[in-house]
Amino acid sequence: MNEYLFIGKIVGTHGIKGEVKLRVEYAGIKELLKVNTNLYLSSKYLKKKIIKIRYHKRNYLVLFDEVDNINQVLSLVGSNVYLKKDEIKDVFHTKDTLLGLKVLYKSKLLGHVTNLLVTGEENQLLEIDSKILIPFQKMFVKKIDYEEQEILLDMIEGLI
Repeated sequence: MNEYLFIGKIVGTHGIKGEVKLRVEYAGIKELLKVNTNLYLSSKYLKKKIIKIRYHKRNYLVLFDEVDNINQVLSLVGSNVYLKKDEIKDVFHTKDTLLGLKVLYKSKLLGHVTNLLVTGEENQLLEIDSKILIPFQKMFVKKIDYEEQEILLDMIEGLI
């Protein structure tokens, strides 16, 4: 099993001090991306430590340890970015872990998860059978049970 979790890609640089633009694939990852977090780049899993991070225009602007100018990060543009799974302390639901799960509302099967759409920094939508979109938020998702392979919803009337 792969010990790394793909989270996004470095899509460019920002300014002349060596910040990179990181586009992440998952909403809800904000708690994992913070100062002193290690990121692993490309297929060789080059370890880089975050010393500064902020959200800006759909990307995270990240400054790595021992970087102080743009020339040191130009070669990183286009790199895939990973987190090491054993360094993640929180339960983190990814598209890969949710795909195919049954979705139930009041014991009625609505369908299966066919996609997880990211619509902003903290917004995700569960796509069910390519027809229904449900906000992937704690107020709507009552329980995720990987043993039973199901997601139980607790929704506002009229959402479906």
